[in-house]
Amino acid sequence: MPRCGRSSEQARLRGESSVTGSAASREGLDGWLGHGPGALLRRREMRIASELISNLFGYQLVLVGPSAYVPLLAKSRVLHTSVVVPPDGQAEQKTVPPPDSACAWLRADADALPLASDSIDVVLLPHVLEFARDARGALREAERVLVGEGHLMLIGFNPVGAMGLWRACLKHRGAPPWTGEFFSTARIKDWLALLGFDVVVVQSAFFRPPFENPRLLNRLGFLETAGARMWPYLGATYVILAKKRLTTITPVRGRWRRSRRLVSVGVAESSPRSAARVTRPEGSPLCDERSPARLSVSGR
Repeated sequence: MPRCGRSSEQARLRGESSVTGSAASREGLDGWLGHGPGALLRRREMRIASELISNLFGYQLVLVGPSAYVPLLAKSRVLHTSVVVPPDGQAEQKTVPPPDSACAWLRADADALPLASDSIDVVLLPHVLEFARDARGALREAERVLVGEGHLMLIGFNPVGAMGLWRACLKHRGAPPWTGEFFSTARIKDWLALLGFDVVVVQSAFFRPPFENPRLLNRLGFLETAGARMWPYLGATYVILAKKRLTTITPVRGRWRRSRRLVSVGVAESSPRSAARVTRPEGSPLCDERSPARLSVSGR
């Protein structure tokens, strides 16, 4: 657990990482993920994400976020892939997707994607929520563009892991990733449930402190195996795979009732014969005298 005091070891680490911090401030998150502990953390994340993405199929895949995760597209079995980087980010096209996949590069915010609704099969959001203008808006946008039963993969920093502890002390530097807002897996699950997602997989990675000293990082390599077994939810980063529920609308047909009424609505008119027998002058009997019918009263 880091200390915010001015210890000799921390001063040495700050001196070694002064160049790294300036480079990260210029290049953004891509700069931090390209070397030192950021590169090691990214390799751990991509190892988990590549195994998950290799089992996803479809026609369209979109990677939204840092271009440092473009190598993930090489493991994808989706036919068409696209990369959406933030408008103010550095689209490092040095790392390009495999030549057999048509990859389009776009610049847009995560909460305003220039994509049609229900058109994407897989959406990847690596470290997007931490630096998005509206984290929940970015999730809503991902839900909008995803087709039914499409998959959403999230990669984020764990606020209760080593990255969260270092952020508490290094946030004042004003450089990513320490300036981002870290969200716990519990909060992400709640947001996904409200948007109609089912969480499929949650895995943690990188259980070492993000020291800038490579020798110290190598000595702490045993924490990866021990952390995965003893405290799997305290990793510095996590990978979440969720599936969008397919909501179907069943049309309700009205029941047609067959009319059983023999006459139309209103008062039934009497026939001429019945009218002749019923309509009599006053004092006339209701029964015709010539009729042989007689009333027989049984009794006394």
